[in-house]
This record gives sequence, structure tokens and C-alpha cells, in this order.
Amino acid sequence: MLPTLKPNDVIFTYSFSKMNKSDVVVLNTKTYGNIIKRISIINDKKVNIESDNKETYSSACQHDHLISSIIGKVIFKINAGNIFRRLLFI
Repeated sequence: MLPTLKPNDVIFTYSFSKMNKSDVVVLNTKTYGNIIKRISIINDKKVNIESDNKETYSSACQHDHLISSIIGKVIFKINAGNIFRRLLFI
């Protein structure tokens, strides 16, 4: 999900009953496990997802996913690497 999410980012999610196009979500899939992607298309029971990094290919984006597979919407992120570096050197 570069450039939106970077290595060492810690995300916080919340389970909303209503998801919207462009929401960044965590999905639980049988093939890939937990993944983080952006909703590109949403209908009654399924979503299509996309990656923010247009220079990489993700086969997870090539098919629909059930809305029930969404664990939660990303509501906040922090870079844990920066926090730990500051704690160690202050």
C-alpha cells in the first residue's frame, strides 16, 4: 500500500457497518490471509479492491471479495519505527 502505508506503520481499524468507495480496509482472505487494500467498487455483497502502489501487481485485486471478509476500516496509522527511535535516543 505504498505510498499510503509504509514499513513499520501500525494501523488501527474499526468495524463499520457501512463501507465506502476509497476506504482503506483490512480483509481476511483464504488465499492471502489478512491484506490491506483500498475499496475501488462496492455493491450489496461484494467489493473490488485496489492497491495504492500502481507500479506493483497484486493478484488479490483481480477478483471480487465478500463484504463479510472485511475485518475493519483503517482509521489511524502511526510509524512505530519513528516512535521507538525517539524513545531510545531521548
